[in-house]
Amino acid sequence: MSSSVSTTTGGVVVVTHVHPTPQDGEPQRPVGIQKFVKGRPMILGTIQIIIGLMTLLFGIVMAINADTLGVFSGFFIWGALIYIAAGSLTVAAGKSLNRCQTLSKGVSGVLAAFHLLALIVSVTVAAFCCCAICNSGEQVSQPVTDEQFSLIVKLRTD
Repeated sequence: MSSSVSTTTGGVVVVTHVHPTPQDGEPQRPVGIQKFVKGRPMILGTIQIIIGLMTLLFGIVMAINADTLGVFSGFFIWGALIYIAAGSLTVAAGKSLNRCQTLSKGVSGVLAAFHLLALIVSVTVAAFCCCAICNSGEQVSQPVTDEQFSLIVKLRTD
């Protein structure tokens, strides 16, 4: 039951319509958000996460014995991470229709993933440096003098 009030002031007619809230107490959402909710974002996000996990698992299996461009470029890892991140953001947006909250959760999730990657790279570099330092004392190279070189060449030719 909406009500209308019209007022005329100085030759201008002002019409005011008052629409009551729906009986179920849920506020009206903009059309774009209604279409988003009708698209079932929870199910679509879950499917994206499953596709990302399958891509990652198939990539691990292919990386064992394959010499393909996908394995060398790391597509199976990065593509899977992108699918998983997109699916997680879709599920988060389906749970909470507040844009700012969903955006902040998504950004913090992406940053957490990058921090994890940075940690893995740091540990790997530290391990390689440790191995390089520990193994550097085993082989000591000494310069060969001209006399030693000529003696080696002479022994090989004889």
